[in-house]
Amino acid sequence: MLKMNQLTLIKYNPWIVTFKAIKAPRLRLFCFPFAGGNALTYKDWGDYLPEDVEVCCIQLPGRGNRLLEKPISNLPNLLDALQEAFLSFIDDVPFVFFGHSMGALIAFEFTRHLEKRHGVRPVCLFVSAHRAPHLPRKSSTFYHTLPDNELLERVKSLNGTPDWFFEEQELVQLSLPMIKADLEICECYVYERGPSLKIPIIAFGGTRDKEVSEESILEWEKITNSSFQMFLLPGNHFFLNSSQDRLLSEIYKYIRTI
Repeated sequence: MLKMNQLTLIKYNPWIVTFKAIKAPRLRLFCFPFAGGNALTYKDWGDYLPEDVEVCCIQLPGRGNRLLEKPISNLPNLLDALQEAFLSFIDDVPFVFFGHSMGALIAFEFTRHLEKRHGVRPVCLFVSAHRAPHLPRKSSTFYHTLPDNELLERVKSLNGTPDWFFEEQELVQLSLPMIKADLEICECYVYERGPSLKIPIIAFGGTRDKEVSEESILEWEKITNSSFQMFLLPGNHFFLNSSQDRLLSEIYKYIRTI
């Protein structure tokens, strides 16, 4: 039987999932999901990064272990809710943000939110597969308002969701509110001018990404007063999967210097 002094108290935080906890991390990497995604996307990342870096995955309502919770479709409301959970989780350990597609947008706005309200900011911001936020959307279609069958065709066309998902009708029906909420966040986003970021931005794009052009990724440089780097990796919008080794290699090299 374990003695009391052998037990470790783990504080449950539904917003932040850590698959590989580290006792005394030097740095934390917070990963934000793409639209329709969840924390499992980043489940194995801790195995490919420095041993003293703890990977913390943001789990939004309406997915994964929070599937039955009501998803949030309004970005300001999402930032307010995430802020409370995030501030109760962090300590004096430095942290960085990574976000893919919608996750990049949320990570950017959360960076501004924390800086403005609390004077807290990540050491750097990794953004992946998303145009710079001050640029307009390419499409005029609001996919979150489409009939379910048309919306699912759109999701399928992005090649980021496994085929088996579309065959599981019960899961599809449970997931639709979350998918619509995520798309509403992206499609109704309005950029508000504000101070430039004070941290480095490292941006990633896919060489065959039809959703996000190289030029639109380069525009991220305009919203920081610090350094900027861009890497183009082989793959479509979800090069996050097809070029994961290269992506993690670049992240590894950068955070090793922090």
